[in-house]
Amino acid sequence: MENGFHVLQDFTSFIKGSGYLSAAFLLLFLVALWIFLTGEDNRRE
Repeated sequence: MENGFHVLQDFTSFIKGSGYLSAAFLLLFLVALWIFLTGEDNRRE
């Protein structure tokens, strides 16, 4: 069974790219959560 990685550089670039994507999604999630949790307190009536 072939896994698609022919050299070590293919594997490391895949892992590095996956890490960057997961970090970006985590950052977006944390910013959205922060805005959701603190958004009601900043409104003036």
